[in-house]
Amino acid sequence: VVEFAAPDLDAEVRRHLEAVPPRRLALLEPDLDRGDLLDRVTRGLVAALGTPLDQMSPGLRLRDLGPDRRLAEPPFDLPLGDTRTPLPLGAVAAAVASRLPAGGVRDGFAALAEPGAAPEVAGWLTGVADLVVRLPDGRYAVLDHKTNRLTHGRPGQIDPPQRYDQPMLLHTARHDLYMLQGLLYLVALHRWLDRRDPGYDPEVHLGGFGLLFLRGMAGPATPRDSEGRRDGVWWWAPPAEAVVAAARVLELGVGS
Repeated sequence: VVEFAAPDLDAEVRRHLEAVPPRRLALLEPDLDRGDLLDRVTRGLVAALGTPLDQMSPGLRLRDLGPDRRLAEPPFDLPLGDTRTPLPLGAVAAAVASRLPAGGVRDGFAALAEPGAAPEVAGWLTGVADLVVRLPDGRYAVLDHKTNRLTHGRPGQIDPPQRYDQPMLLHTARHDLYMLQGLLYLVALHRWLDRRDPGYDPEVHLGGFGLLFLRGMAGPATPRDSEGRRDGVWWWAPPAEAVVAAARVLELGVGS
């Protein structure tokens, strides 16, 4: 695991990249030779680790999060209802949508709540979150790294321009179901904290979900919009009651 706070972050990142099997690393940029690819990926990751995550906490960077403030790749297992009766995810989406303020995220969950828009599930939900972090104000958040190229071009265009501004990130979070992914991660985090921390209060300690599109995170020079939101960083901090309601539906079933 890369030590974010290493004194020589370039060397730290490069050392870990050199241990990645060549074929796996080549998936990032198939047209580059290994030396150029190592150089480019090292620069890109160091820049991403140094990008201010202003939506989450002004000025905070990944490289500021020491080992005592982050947990890499924690696994989780969540029983869905009684694990036997099918549970429509649309009911979870409806519980969340009714508790969100107006906007694109609420619209996304409302669309999932429409009949037939989301599947029924049963059994156990298992997964691994990329990173759980404790923010400077004491809240906990789940972060998910993405290496997607987000493009905005014409059909058939060989090399469409890449875009990582907030409208593109919201579009991607909604249509690739990343916002649903984030909700499920937050439910898992909520359940974990509720069972392990006797002083846990979701209104105080439950932070949010961040998508980190590494290709759009260019360090301190990463553009910001008029609201101060950095390109490449999509942050969603839902009301705690929305996450608690989703957890209740997933745990007890529809109509509970």
